[in-house]
Amino acid sequence: MRGAAGSVATGAAAAVVKGMLFDQLRVALLTTSLCLTVVCCGLAMTGAPDTPPEKAAAPAADDPVAALVKLLGSADFAEREAAAKDLRELGIRAESALRTGLRSEDPEVRARATQLLAVIRKDALGTLVKTFDPAGEGEPDHPIWKRFKSIAGSDAPARRLFAEIIRDPRRLQVLDRAEADPDKTGDLYEQYVRQMRERVHSGMNRVNTFYLDHKRGARLWYGIGPDPDDPTPKPADAAVGFYLGTFPATAKALLHAQWEQCSPHLNGEETFLFYNAFSQGLDLHLPHRSTPADATTAPAFRRLFVAWLAGRRNPGSIAMGLAHAREIAEVLPTARAVAADFKNPVKLRIEAVPILGLYGEAKDERLIAALLEAETLIGQNNYGPAQKEAKMQARDLALATLLVMRGQDPAAFGFPGLEFHRVGPLETTLRSATYLGFYDDDSRRATHKKARAWLAEQKK
Repeated sequence: MRGAAGSVATGAAAAVVKGMLFDQLRVALLTTSLCLTVVCCGLAMTGAPDTPPEKAAAPAADDPVAALVKLLGSADFAEREAAAKDLRELGIRAESALRTGLRSEDPEVRARATQLLAVIRKDALGTLVKTFDPAGEGEPDHPIWKRFKSIAGSDAPARRLFAEIIRDPRRLQVLDRAEADPDKTGDLYEQYVRQMRERVHSGMNRVNTFYLDHKRGARLWYGIGPDPDDPTPKPADAAVGFYLGTFPATAKALLHAQWEQCSPHLNGEETFLFYNAFSQGLDLHLPHRSTPADATTAPAFRRLFVAWLAGRRNPGSIAMGLAHAREIAEVLPTARAVAADFKNPVKLRIEAVPILGLYGEAKDERLIAALLEAETLIGQNNYGPAQKEAKMQARDLALATLLVMRGQDPAAFGFPGLEFHRVGPLETTLRSATYLGFYDDDSRRATHKKARAWLAEQKK
């Protein structure tokens, strides 16, 4: 039991400590050599406030913020309240010390530290949303922005994209949860992808509902007219998905045991991440919807996607990402790494080949040539007016890519699908490598023999 005499003594001592504390704190806040650098890693707790914790490390004797946290357990109620107020005013600069307080042996300190961390995070998010200026140059002192800009940049497109993301409370909450507990972002990523997939399906059903109303249905489908109730994910939603995917804990998320059977198409991630929001985010949509240069967020969106792809360790996700990346030169390093790892399955390596052909150099030809004997089936389609079925093997795509890299039209060597289906410059052959199959093995052998003989001549 804490007696009156003890309270008086504690209060007197606390007054002295508090006076010293604020002298130190004033210096700490004004002197960069004693800056209060804290990492806002969130409200990750290992147990409830009343759970006996692991013993906390002893704070530095001259740490004024740690001293404030200690005062949260003072015998004097007014002093506890004053310390809590001062810590809240410090905001995220107090978070590191408060997280240490979560491991205090004093249950009062643990309980108050828990409450303060929640309040401080809420305050900081509110300030971020209210003060962030997409057209300005100010740098918010918030870990979410700091991490975002380290990936997507801090130029005008990045600032516009960030502002659009945090404008929505649901997206902001997802970012905050990720920052609060990075080790659990794998589960958060999977949950978010599934939620967005459901929104895609809901949006498609909404369009179908209005299909009989031709004018309204067309406007919804092509995005010409606004539909405030449309649940379909927007580019900012996809950007959040790619951002979450840059956390290491998400590297193997949504692992698909039978990915090779459906590669490069996977249900969950593809349905959400690479639906309309992806092409819109890259500004690849129809000309009448092109975004003005002073309003686009596409460069930042691309950076998030590139970082997401580079962080994948799930072969199905990598194959799917590469299959959708043929307009994005920045994925070349990832494509090279995938193609160069001969331990990777053929169905994974082959998805890197068109990117090597579009953006690579002569040195990349050996990685492509390594697949010239791969007979793995990678697709089938129907060609021409007769819709005759053709099958495409990995070696077909590899051969066509080598020809395109040398400026040759694969159609001239006997690829039958290109007779009917190629539109645009030669590079479109690789951007939409759907028509590089053969009707039968005899025609395949003849084309491969002719093309490989020509390639061999070029080496002489």
